[in-house]
Amino acid sequence: MKKTVLPLALAAALLAGCAGPASGGGQDISASGSLPASGSTSSQPAQEGKQIQVQVDWSVLEEREEELPAIFHRWYPDYTDTLIPRTDYGLLIPFAGAAAVVGSPQSEEYNYTSNCYGLMTGEGQVVLDAVCSSIYRASYTIETGESVFLPVLVLEKGDKEKGSPTDGALMALAAADGSWCTDFAYWGCAGSPTALLAGGAGGMELVAPETGETVKEWSWEQLGIGSGQEVPWFTGDAYSTVQWTGDKFFLGCYGESWEEARFLDPLTGEVSTAPAQDWYESLEQKFQSSPQTWWDAKANGGGTYTLTLGAERRLISAPLDMGDALPYVRGGDRVIFDNYKGSFAVTDLEGTVILPAQEGTLTVLQSGWEEGGSWLAVRREGEEHWNIYDWKGALCANIPGGEDSWCTTAGGLVEVRSEKMAAYYRPEDGTCLLRAYFGLPG
Repeated sequence: MKKTVLPLALAAALLAGCAGPASGGGQDISASGSLPASGSTSSQPAQEGKQIQVQVDWSVLEEREEELPAIFHRWYPDYTDTLIPRTDYGLLIPFAGAAAVVGSPQSEEYNYTSNCYGLMTGEGQVVLDAVCSSIYRASYTIETGESVFLPVLVLEKGDKEKGSPTDGALMALAAADGSWCTDFAYWGCAGSPTALLAGGAGGMELVAPETGETVKEWSWEQLGIGSGQEVPWFTGDAYSTVQWTGDKFFLGCYGESWEEARFLDPLTGEVSTAPAQDWYESLEQKFQSSPQTWWDAKANGGGTYTLTLGAERRLISAPLDMGDALPYVRGGDRVIFDNYKGSFAVTDLEGTVILPAQEGTLTVLQSGWEEGGSWLAVRREGEEHWNIYDWKGALCANIPGGEDSWCTTAGGLVEVRSEKMAAYYRPEDGTCLLRAYFGLPG
């Protein structure tokens, strides 16, 4: 899942606002089910005069009988705001279960909605209610620029007292199968092939992904860093963010002019430094020398295209008029023809048609997680559902989804989202395992 960084006030407000009503164990919650009759709204001042409005108005479901019923099974009989470690959950999957409207009453056109997330099993049983502002997999980047996901979940929520001074984020780490979970104690983390580096107010820890145990720890003084507030955990810049370099962790650039790059060897605990410019140049060289991992497309004219990956070449004809658009390859062997005018088609690298030319919306669904798969989701113009096809083009399921919905993956499940709800389906047969309405008006 993608990481969301929230402002300090929002992160703190989300934790309170996402605490929804408890429901009975193992029961479906539907429009006619046991939902509280009244909604709840909380707001508090934010920075620069903005207001954060967190709403979970469950009465909306009763007023909209035409909606599909909410589906919500619990592992535990009561509302659960803490992940309880167990060894029999199986792979846990994040789900969106609540929403917060953020903005200013003076400029409502700039308001936006942010979701809160929980965790469920592969069968849709909720083990953690939607109390997190973000849940995603820990990862590291290899030389090709691709991300490698670790079997570790990063759970993030807002805490203005204990969270990061920059954005209020406070994190916990958990096994992907829920067999272990740390306390919410970290401001950031970075993955590597064998361990995670996590840091908080007091320093950094090396965490074993198999057990969650702290293998080594360092104070900020030992690392030569003034405080945890200086560490660039998330900058949006590949050159400056804390990351695994291949044999050590890059900890950021420091000094009056950010002229010194600092590194940590997790095996020896040695802290080393280098000129920041040397670090930037080494990264640039790595990016330039990394092998090509994608297919380039070139138009030949007459509706034909040449696809190139290293020494491999394919000549392929388009099943539709592409205009100035170029095809692209997904999943290593599926060629997507999208003219960005509402028409698309899919073939393999040999030109065999997988999905014929048609009008509508195409989404390629792929998950890098365990038990993930590759699917093609199609919503045709005027239809109120998504057609889920397997990689060979065989129709597997039709799942509800209007024009305002979008389709993605959550672990091995298909997620259909809109501003008002999120639903999770088995792609093989379209069974809905969880459907949650956010309860926001409009």
